[in-house]
Amino acid sequence: MGLLLTEHKALRYSKMLSDNSSEEHIPLALLKSFKSKKLFKNQTSSIVLSETETEYSLQADYLIGVDWLVPQKRYIQVAPKLNREVSVVFDEITDTEDDPDGHQEDKQYQQRIEDADLFKQEEVDYLKMLMTIAGDSYFDSYLDDLFYLDYEAHPIELQSQQDMLTPLLVVRYLKLVRRIVQKGLKKSYYRKRENLNNKVRGRILVGQHIKQNILKNRPTKAYCEYQVFGVDNAENRFLKKVSKFVALYVDTHSRLFHSSINEIKNTLHYISPAFDLIKIEVSIDELQHVKHNPFYNEYKEAIKIGKLILQRFSYNITVAQNIEKVFTSPFWINMPGLFEMYVCAQMRLANIDLQNVIKFQFSTYGNSLDILVTHEEFPMIIDAKYKLKYQKGQVHDDIRQVSGYARLRKVRNELGITEDSDEIIDCLIIYPDLQNGITDFSLANIKALRQPIPSYHKVWKIGVKVPIIAS
Repeated sequence: MGLLLTEHKALRYSKMLSDNSSEEHIPLALLKSFKSKKLFKNQTSSIVLSETETEYSLQADYLIGVDWLVPQKRYIQVAPKLNREVSVVFDEITDTEDDPDGHQEDKQYQQRIEDADLFKQEEVDYLKMLMTIAGDSYFDSYLDDLFYLDYEAHPIELQSQQDMLTPLLVVRYLKLVRRIVQKGLKKSYYRKRENLNNKVRGRILVGQHIKQNILKNRPTKAYCEYQVFGVDNAENRFLKKVSKFVALYVDTHSRLFHSSINEIKNTLHYISPAFDLIKIEVSIDELQHVKHNPFYNEYKEAIKIGKLILQRFSYNITVAQNIEKVFTSPFWINMPGLFEMYVCAQMRLANIDLQNVIKFQFSTYGNSLDILVTHEEFPMIIDAKYKLKYQKGQVHDDIRQVSGYARLRKVRNELGITEDSDEIIDCLIIYPDLQNGITDFSLANIKALRQPIPSYHKVWKIGVKVPIIAS
């Protein structure tokens, strides 16, 4: 039995209710038994449990995924939905001074968000965001920070339409294979067995030779095993096999990919011809002895994800075509991290000639800036805020933290600012705005449309649109 949450929605339960008063009521003791894991370095938990004298509430902490609330009894699933009202409230807060005594106003902001929740929620197309990121090899080393997958936990049974993990694996797999095809399939030595006529190559396999030739009176034949250098090796056969599973799954469950379906089908059509001359027969055991070449580093990750995909279909291609229920390991996707990478990926796409001045996760003294722009005409520290807050004090604390990054010596040195200079670096807050956000991420457009935050000098804000699934 599952419990559904969304990123901004809190579920409240009265302490006056008995444990059996409602089917949806969850005993407080059960919730307290849920052990939140530290899944990501900047994310403390997957859900937040808060408690007052009269009620307790359960809220998602801006992660999406599915996990056991109580192992093998009740699970929790968080859907990727944004509330339009949150960005409106954020705009209002950043346009006013911080008021330490404004607790009543904070409560009003919270109430506005909750009241609007029922009719102003939009489902975020996280697959579209991932496809944008996965298309740029610059982010390969950061992708592990986006996902948490608990292989050891008992699988959770879901309906296929609730499955978020399989489409995620498919998108990541296809992007890796596309990059492999663009680079050229890996060639290597592999063993080939063949019944040759009037010649011997490599070594004769005596047992097979007796069965195939001696007992059948074929004196001119020799059953041999020899080495060949080419693309028809175990790795490429495995990729072809997984791609066939993926193609059937995509055709059968196209609705799960929403607006990304055309791009996914185009990717399948692009990679398919590269495997035409490669056989599909392959044993998983053959991959155990494969040595990975650093030049073809995509193979290691593609094979790893390919194995996960085949496991989900029980290595049965019929299951991939007719799957109605899936068993998924508990997993979480870090939406704030995904948003940071998405913004940076869009900036790199919109500024092809300036990609070298757009730096992601610039680290200094234990601090990690989301994005640092080192362009001489547009130096800027950018903080991508997916997790928008409605308490004025917290919002202004975040803004002050970003402003503090501008005073770090390593950042100023990276921007070429001398020690004796009094120059103040611009700071920019980028946040999701589903109604008025920009779609052009060029530096010139960002500079032209950013808005100042009145309480601070040279601190700006700008909303960006994120992909939304049409209802």
